[in-house]
Amino acid sequence: MQLIEQARALDAEDPLARWREEFWIPRTRQGEELVYLSGNSLGLQPRGVEQALLDELRDWRNHGVEAHFAAERPWYSYHEHFNESAAAIVGASPGEVVVMNALTVNL
Repeated sequence: MQLIEQARALDAEDPLARWREEFWIPRTRQGEELVYLSGNSLGLQPRGVEQALLDELRDWRNHGVEAHFAAERPWYSYHEHFNESAAAIVGASPGEVVVMNALTVNL
């Protein structure tokens, strides 16, 4: 079996392959899909993120700083949504971790 055929066979069996359609894949100027291997950047944009951002921008526009408490999804408690998954990653209890800041702040 040639290498390209083997790669295609593995792709066909990949249980994660269905997730590919959930992301926008950049294209070259000629319209061909780019091979995107940059994992330390923002990564590929999920298709649903545009509307999610527009929703947050709307809340910011309508509520200003009060969106921390008055938004459709109040910002004040965002960190609480990640306690269980973050705890599982580091082997802690949910009450022992908090997700905060960003890469730039942590550097």
